[in-house]
Amino acid sequence: AVPKEIKVLMRDVLLVRYGEVFLKGANRPHFLKVLTDNVKRVVKPLGGHVWLSDSRVYVSDFNDLQACIDCVTKVFGVYSVSPAVEMEKDLDVIAEQCVRMMAPYSGTFKVLGKRSDKKFPMNSMELAAELGHRILEANSNLKVDVHRPQHKLTVEIRDNAYICVEEIMAVGGMPMGTGGKAALLLSGGIDSPVAGYQLMKRGVRLCAIHFQSPPYTGELARDKVMQLAKKLSAYSGGMKVYLVPFTKCQLEIHEKCPDGLGTLITRRFM
Repeated sequence: AVPKEIKVLMRDVLLVRYGEVFLKGANRPHFLKVLTDNVKRVVKPLGGHVWLSDSRVYVSDFNDLQACIDCVTKVFGVYSVSPAVEMEKDLDVIAEQCVRMMAPYSGTFKVLGKRSDKKFPMNSMELAAELGHRILEANSNLKVDVHRPQHKLTVEIRDNAYICVEEIMAVGGMPMGTGGKAALLLSGGIDSPVAGYQLMKRGVRLCAIHFQSPPYTGELARDKVMQLAKKLSAYSGGMKVYLVPFTKCQLEIHEKCPDGLGTLITRRFM
């Protein structure tokens, strides 16, 4: 038999899922635009192409898959990512790719079919059953377990077909920039960066303020603050840090204010 000619689309993509944004109702398009723009920003140095389609954000044309995963999983609003193969919606071609992707695995597995394109001849359950059957025929080291599988193969039928095995969890939360702006007092301890991270996770864009008192606080304290800000900026796409000289003010408070009110007055001046 002569194999039929198929114009095959096949390329590696990163499939990006979002979580809480689904709850935003009429505001959802705005949140999705912000999320997509944030993903575009972090993958731009990797040459990635980003687009939003049918409840998914996709990244393609990246030059380093692992670096792309590392960047995107730090974007607030992203629930999880999966390295996937994008291809034509031809059942035989899809099945061949599924067999190839499951070949290295052994143990139990499950096929999860998701059909958004209702013109596709099989529904989600039929697709999962057929692909599972073909995988079992090709790999005797695998067994089906639909309740607690060791491996899960997901096949999504959308504008194209998308096949993935691995799901990598991301930071979740809301897209950065959808929760307004705030200033974070960054002291150098653990409490302030944790508070900042929690705020950013709710979509708040931050700048940081550090009050320094040379010579009583030296360069090591300042460097520690800058290191903390750098760690936070990995999740925010950059952060301005304002270093405010505070020595003169502290000396005045120490000399002229009651001892019991020193901390309160210092914080008030800050």
